[in-house]
Amino acid sequence: MSKTPDSPALVVLRALFELAEVDVRPSRALVQGLLDLDDPTFDACITQLRQRGMLARDGLTMTMVGLAIATALPPFEPRPMGSRMVVLAHAA
Repeated sequence: MSKTPDSPALVVLRALFELAEVDVRPSRALVQGLLDLDDPTFDACITQLRQRGMLARDGLTMTMVGLAIATALPPFEPRPMGSRMVVLAHAA
């Protein structure tokens, strides 16, 4: 197993950093919505980040290691909500 989290986990880490930077307390639903991640993928990302000491064991709080890594990552871009918008359009 690699010591470095895979790319989606690093995107989650950077998203948490950017939300904290603008004084937004990130929630699971907020991060999942911004990144268009399903539950299993989000859980896997959080588990990877916690195992490598980048997130606290409870909640979505970054450790000093996570903060140092997140600042070196490129900014994240929220993903379009394509599939959800189609479903909402058909429901209306």
